[in-house]
Amino acid sequence: HVGGDSVSGKTRFFSLLFIDAVIISLAVVFAFLLRFDFNIPVQFRPLIPYVIVIFTSIVLVLNYILGIYKRMWRYASIGELVIIIQSSALASVLFFVFYYGVKMFYPIVIPRSIFLIVMGLNIFLLGGSRLLWRMSQDGYTKLQPHHQRALIVGAGDAGTLLVRDLKHNQQSSIYPIGFVDDDPAKSDLEV
Repeated sequence: HVGGDSVSGKTRFFSLLFIDAVIISLAVVFAFLLRFDFNIPVQFRPLIPYVIVIFTSIVLVLNYILGIYKRMWRYASIGELVIIIQSSALASVLFFVFYYGVKMFYPIVIPRSIFLIVMGLNIFLLGGSRLLWRMSQDGYTKLQPHHQRALIVGAGDAGTLLVRDLKHNQQSSIYPIGFVDDDPAKSDLEV
């Protein structure tokens, strides 16, 4: 939806926000579990909900500012991963700064390794969620008896784009089976 407010647009936005909040919260919990070999000491347990709320809030705000919620998951690509890496790294730095600011007034201790582990898990889980969604939605059409087989002339950008479009289009009666190209460097390669 371009321009204006739509119920489906708002529903999509809040659904993505909720899914990301759950994923980021899980990243924080798993970070503590991994850091302490799945046996979190008692003194760190009360800190976990605070870390979850603060870190999750920072990442969600950064994701929003960096525009990840304006992107369509169906077309998730390296661009989304770059944004996830940027927001996760910046969130870890901001949370680290926030933590040391609070530490000046309250004697709390969070192991520094938590910041790096959370960042790594956050990248892996948020990036993985988009990858899994993309894989589930890709729905490449398999060769069917009614398909007319076709060779695509040119194995460059336009040819590969055409093949992807034909394989994604459920209504297409054409199924690409290969390329014909005059560039010998492209011989025996797959797209």
